[in-house]
Amino acid sequence: MSDRLYTTNQLAKLFGVVPTTVIDWIEAGKLEAFKTLGGHRRITHLAVLDFLRRHGLPSPPAFAELTPKVVVLDDEPEVLNLFGRILSKGLPNTEVILVDHPVEALMRIGAERPQLVVFDIYMPDMDGFEFCRRLRESLTHSLRLLAISGDSTQETQRRILDAGADRFLAKPDAPRGLVQMCEELLAGQPAGA
Repeated sequence: MSDRLYTTNQLAKLFGVVPTTVIDWIEAGKLEAFKTLGGHRRITHLAVLDFLRRHGLPSPPAFAELTPKVVVLDDEPEVLNLFGRILSKGLPNTEVILVDHPVEALMRIGAERPQLVVFDIYMPDMDGFEFCRRLRESLTHSLRLLAISGDSTQETQRRILDAGADRFLAKPDAPRGLVQMCEELLAGQPAGA
């Protein structure tokens, strides 16, 4: 997650308003901010994202590269949509991108440059082992990989971790463990933590 800080003047410029408008939002409790030792207001990136979400406002284009992104890949539409809902609710300041085919996922990962990919292991055309290996061989940016499968045998877990996944989550555990594991991976916690 980004820990970038903004001044009231920087936010005013991003939103196309005067600085006193940003100060009014802060004083009205609409936008969370803190004061430096010198008495200047500072606003975190996550506080701005929360403000935008609560008020149904679009993110300024400059925020796009600072907003954490998670790509979710599963060939089963019901599972894909379930995981999308879980992550959108549990990680409200994260952009969740749903993809149903490994080749499309590889293209989206190259274009979107997410911080995390959550993927099913058993899919048609390209299984998660090959998908994971291809990502690890071709990546030019840091990316965390979370493999999910209904097959939670030790052999499957060993194989996917050997292929380059950072973590493994059994599909039956996903509804209650997916958000926490994604938070840990986005925060940069080591594999297997």
